[in-house]
Amino acid sequence: MNKDKIIEFAKYIVREYQIESPIKLQKILFLIRYEEKKNNFEKSIFDENFNFEAWINGPVHVNSYSYFRPYFYNDDELEPFLPSKESKEEFKIYDKYIEKYISFNQWKLVDITHANKAWIEARKNLDEDEISKKKIDEKYIEEWDKGKLETKEIEKLILG
Repeated sequence: MNKDKIIEFAKYIVREYQIESPIKLQKILFLIRYEEKKNNFEKSIFDENFNFEAWINGPVHVNSYSYFRPYFYNDDELEPFLPSKESKEEFKIYDKYIEKYISFNQWKLVDITHANKAWIEARKNLDEDEISKKKIDEKYIEEWDKGKLETKEIEKLILG
């Protein structure tokens, strides 16, 4: 597939799970990368493009955010944002991970990603409401500040 895998994957999530929030999409993308690492995926859809920045409301994959901005903010038609048939088949293996997080609202997902050490490290020395384009270092993505995971149920869901 010569298309950007992450854009195609984001299309799949938006379409299959009726995502209507850019914040929710971005947090789910980040959590999927965490799941890939945690579950030792041999090949990652993020292999060539782990491009998350530490924004105020959590990790943002800049390319997919830019791509979907017209859809989320300008009420553009959904048609250009539909995944290809091949992509839909390829990404079905991620459904069980998407389904772990899809029931949370966008702000709960923000709270969850704010407990990830990769985001915490990238936000070091920044004010809580300071705008940042700092890159997130993937080496910390499997680490969590358990004190920031609000409940034992969420901790168990994330850490397994």
